[in-house]
Amino acid sequence: MKIRRHYLSLRKLYPQVREREPLEVTTQELAEALDCTHRNMVLLLRRMQREGWLGWEPKRGRGNRSVLRFLAAKDELILAEAQEIAERQDLARAAAYLGEEDDAGGGLRARFQDWLSGRFGFRSELRGERRLDLLRFPLPQRIDSLDPAEMHFAGESHLVNQLFDGLVRMGPGGTEPLPHLAHAWETDPSRRSWTFYLRKGVLFHNGRELTAADVKFSFERLQRLAPKGLFSLVYRAIAAIETPDERTVAFRLRSPNELFLPFLATNRASIVPALPELENGALLGLHPVGTGPFRLAGSSHGIFTLEAFAPYFQGRGFLDVVEVWTDPERRETASVGNAAGRDGEGKDEADGKTVGNAFEAADGAEAPAFQVMHNVRLTGPAAERLQQIRQSGTTCKFLTVNELRDGPLRDPAVRAALDAALDRGRLIERLSGDVIEAADSFWPETASGDAAGWGAGAHGLGGLFSAGGMADSVNAERFAALRESGDGEGGAGRRSGQASDPGGDAEGARTFGDVEGARSVIDADGARDGIDAADTASEPGNESAFTSMPAASRLATADGDVAPIVLATIPQYRNDAELVRDECLKAGIRMSIELIPAELFKGESRLRADLLLFAVMLDEHRELRLIELFRSMLHHLLPGTRQDLERRIDELMTLRDGERRNAALRSIEAELRASRSLLFLYRKHLKTAFHPSVRGISLDSLGWVRFRDLWFKPEELQEERQRPEAE
Repeated sequence: MKIRRHYLSLRKLYPQVREREPLEVTTQELAEALDCTHRNMVLLLRRMQREGWLGWEPKRGRGNRSVLRFLAAKDELILAEAQEIAERQDLARAAAYLGEEDDAGGGLRARFQDWLSGRFGFRSELRGERRLDLLRFPLPQRIDSLDPAEMHFAGESHLVNQLFDGLVRMGPGGTEPLPHLAHAWETDPSRRSWTFYLRKGVLFHNGRELTAADVKFSFERLQRLAPKGLFSLVYRAIAAIETPDERTVAFRLRSPNELFLPFLATNRASIVPALPELENGALLGLHPVGTGPFRLAGSSHGIFTLEAFAPYFQGRGFLDVVEVWTDPERRETASVGNAAGRDGEGKDEADGKTVGNAFEAADGAEAPAFQVMHNVRLTGPAAERLQQIRQSGTTCKFLTVNELRDGPLRDPAVRAALDAALDRGRLIERLSGDVIEAADSFWPETASGDAAGWGAGAHGLGGLFSAGGMADSVNAERFAALRESGDGEGGAGRRSGQASDPGGDAEGARTFGDVEGARSVIDADGARDGIDAADTASEPGNESAFTSMPAASRLATADGDVAPIVLATIPQYRNDAELVRDECLKAGIRMSIELIPAELFKGESRLRADLLLFAVMLDEHRELRLIELFRSMLHHLLPGTRQDLERRIDELMTLRDGERRNAALRSIEAELRASRSLLFLYRKHLKTAFHPSVRGISLDSLGWVRFRDLWFKPEELQEERQRPEAE
């Protein structure tokens, strides 16, 4: 309301004047304060009087001073203004306005949050004789694109799941692909030809019926728009797509690939209509057209309105409308792939909160309880009122070493010292929460020894780090001395908390927080024998990275003047990186942090760092995600290691038995762990909380709610709303 802003402008000019205290001022001063003519000033003040905001006793005559009294509390009008902006579905501007105006130490933000929480959740309205069920859902992330070929973050992925479908879907537990848009499929003995048979009568949101031409268009478009995107190792292997008729699609692969079918269950393989205007990603990203249970009815100021798609081939959803309120000003915190960055696995969390900026509760305030909240940790009354599901999928945080960097971390003994310096128990204590736990594997459910058992025989790694690989830079005597100093009885730096290493690590239990013994066995200059930088500079993709690297560096200590170890990550992981840096500093190791924008992280910028902080989502697509992760590590492994790892990945993708593929991945992990090229930090489970009135809660392993299944019992919801505050 414009008149409200005029009052607030006037109020700011006299901050020392208390409410109801008389203020003598000339009409000329008032006109100048309101930046208007004398006539308009009079009209504005009379309007403010009618609103009950101020008292005004005008005095006629030049030089006579009128008496003004401010009656309305400034904070009340600021809050009302922010609420009005939010009602116009511009939450970002409301948050920005509060940030500018709130000088009450966050009190206004807390009150705004309380009001906003009442705007979210389930609503049922009668329109004529028809009841309209609406869910307003907070998603404190920004959405840049809803194109399956160009999405990068978890919030985008969540909405894509509501708007699009794939040929197959992953069954419960993520163990078996099930029919979806395709009702059946078959493959030839060579496993290179795959034929899918489409359902009849499946409609796109624009009314067109799905045909084989749409499937062919979708995958050729994906290959063209995202040649290096998430899971590109699989879809780049498609050599040809044929459409014998409008219900049959035949794929021919360049080589057998047992991950082709699991890939088709990802939303990266969503089917879009074969329309000329969708050749590029810009239009579809803003105006998505799929076959999913909801269609995008509109979007404005970060608010996406989804309407139930009545002809949906799996049955219409129970909700009529879902409003997803995002934060267009917020930098995204969750990505959907592997490696920290675009098409890299990022956080699927907002540090344990469901709200951020406008969604975020003020410090010390209890987070609001919507009927459905993703990724929360609730305490107090909210935890008692709401049911909570702890999902099986997790986010795993870890460090990887850039072995191409000519510095001390080329030596596994130095890497082991760094590993010992990281007190995981203290990291977890600082992070807090019942959903965070120690991690030493991507396979927490697997008993120790499985990977080692698979490693022997025809499909073993053959010593991933043998001659020509990492062993070139290992000093066995120093490594043994490190084990004695770090794990021996009475070690000076020994902590009470230890983490087991079930992958067959030669050291058995590791001691965290002890770097003194390791430092005594590391050369002062940290220079290691092994692959010369000039040799690796000729490797594809490394040319410009090495031209900007220093020739050598040393282990940096707190009392030295040498360059610190450089840890690179994306801005969203700043908090994790600072925790790692702080723990290393306690052990005497200096570390600097380089934040690289997500869109640049997969480029050469990260190769200038010693350490990379990554995360990976371990969900029903774990196989695909780990292969993407290990392939991203190829860019910063030594040549011998890189060649062996690449060969092993190619081999495991031809294994038909899923257990053997998983065992191969565990074996690779164990070798990377043993050489300290891969250092685990922690694992985080995500939770979804919901009100007992919510029915049909169905979660995939990422923990996102599937809107199609939701419905509410209005009488239970009404009882909750009428419950006395004292309860």
